[in-house]
Amino acid sequence: MPAWDDVIARARGLATHLLRPEQLAALAHAGDVPAFAALLERDGYRIGAEGRTPTPADLERVVRRRAAARLKLLARWCGARAAVLAVIFEEEDRRSIETLVRGAAEGSTAEARLAGLVPTRELPLRALEELAALASPRAIGALLAAWHHPLAGPVLSVAGKGPPDLLHLEAGLARLFAERATRAAHRGDWVLRQHVRTVIDLENVVTAVLLAEEGEARPVEDLFLPGGERVTPKVFAAACAATKGQYATRILAGAFTDTPYLRVILACELDAGRLDAALVAARHADLRRSARLHPLTTAPILAFALGIRLEVLSLQRILWGITLGAPEEERLPATAHLI
Repeated sequence: MPAWDDVIARARGLATHLLRPEQLAALAHAGDVPAFAALLERDGYRIGAEGRTPTPADLERVVRRRAAARLKLLARWCGARAAVLAVIFEEEDRRSIETLVRGAAEGSTAEARLAGLVPTRELPLRALEELAALASPRAIGALLAAWHHPLAGPVLSVAGKGPPDLLHLEAGLARLFAERATRAAHRGDWVLRQHVRTVIDLENVVTAVLLAEEGEARPVEDLFLPGGERVTPKVFAAACAATKGQYATRILAGAFTDTPYLRVILACELDAGRLDAALVAARHADLRRSARLHPLTTAPILAFALGIRLEVLSLQRILWGITLGAPEEERLPATAHLI
């Protein structure tokens, strides 16, 4: 098992530069986009608008670039050990591919497809922009395959001439990611292995809520993700089959009674998008607790990496809340009080 002492020390140091809750709150209170940009620059982001007023798209690109630089630095610190942390780097790629394929299938703009994505070593910003410009899921799968990306297979398998089954595509990507992350984590410590199991459990939670939202009968055995420890096939099937309001989330929450995820799952009811974002914040809070209790494990590294994504999601929500004129209290994540 590799030693992580050097990476832990560096990750702890760089984590102090992630935006604090009070900084995010100040950004959420910005009166307009220029005021947001000024506060963001004060907080260490280099805007570089060259004398002109930056647009929301400019600012999103700045946020993505900073996230990419941080993950690139983490990967460089890890060196060959980065392969053990597939749950960090490949999870970002999986989420990016899902978003890009869904955007292509729905015909959304390239700018909309890039919203909230975190560039990585395998999919840097330029690669994400190239994928976002493609017209079809099939073209995305072909380009990923040409780049020999390890997650290209599931995209190619469902991206035929007709509209792809996006839920099955996302399930295929999740399954391959889970297999790779689990296999890689065997070379890490117990915190990393436990974290991977938690990620898989929470993936099943979001999928089950999505299926209950749809209310459409589907072969749930094809969509269940093995490798977790709390959400069993029986619990998953029962939640997917729930037909009334909060029943699905109550069934799923029962598997997390002694965890910080219980309140988050119950609070989000049948809203898979809101639940997914809330679970990112809950996972980050859980990892920060683990880092305090077990400072010489991979917990500080995992907490730092997830903190990068959480910062991107938070800034995106605040920026577009300001752009669309949302009330200040709605610009920060609505579930922040649950964590």
